[in-house]
Amino acid sequence: MPSTSNASNWQQREEEAVKKLIESLPQWTGPLDDDAPLPRGTKTRTGVLPESGLTYYWRKNDEPRDRVELVIAVRAGSIDETDDERGLAHVLEHLAFRARTDADGTRWSALRELEAHGVSFGAHQNAYTSFEETVFFLHVPADFFGRALELLAALVGEAAKVDASDVDAERKIVLEEWRQGKDWAQRSTESHFRHTFEGTTLAARLPIGNLEVVRTARPETIRGFYERHYTADALAVIVVGAVPDAVQVDQLDRAFAPY
Repeated sequence: MPSTSNASNWQQREEEAVKKLIESLPQWTGPLDDDAPLPRGTKTRTGVLPESGLTYYWRKNDEPRDRVELVIAVRAGSIDETDDERGLAHVLEHLAFRARTDADGTRWSALRELEAHGVSFGAHQNAYTSFEETVFFLHVPADFFGRALELLAALVGEAAKVDASDVDAERKIVLEEWRQGKDWAQRSTESHFRHTFEGTTLAARLPIGNLEVVRTARPETIRGFYERHYTADALAVIVVGAVPDAVQVDQLDRAFAPY
């Protein structure tokens, strides 16, 4: 067993390292009120696309080399669901990957084209739903950036263009996710959230939702949620990686304007 003196030395070194880290961080000099905007790095370009109306965040970054991270963040999550929609923000996230493309009118064509360029599902293309947001992201080769941007737009833009067979197929996957997630860690997490947020809407809005709602969801209900929340003022496109310093506004607009 380590001696008491060794443990004490290790703790001291850790405390010194944490102190140096904190001292190296930039100091907040802005106002402290709740509505104060968070500071943004000077290398990040942001604005609103003139045609499609989406907010964009653009930043050139050299590492990892020749790669670009593309993200669509939707300001809508489980907290935005009605009682009859509990779980449908998450179902909608799943349905997005069944999107068609103009070149291929079949289901999953956007996903297949991404995978054909090495953008594998799970590792390089994925999504998540939380209480307050739904986020779709791609990690792509820099020379595939333009087309990947169009495919990401298709995932989000085509998300609610589904029929009953699409919903039936995807609900089975969501229900299986729920079943597999019922281990002790997940049960503990859910209990923690319900206890912490007791008396608030959050306590009844875990992203996995209500099983009966998921089992009986209809396409028109999902489309209703989509049409209310997947609006231009609630969407942001984020581009980070091996891209030019100057924002390619026209390229971003062309990708998202059709939707």
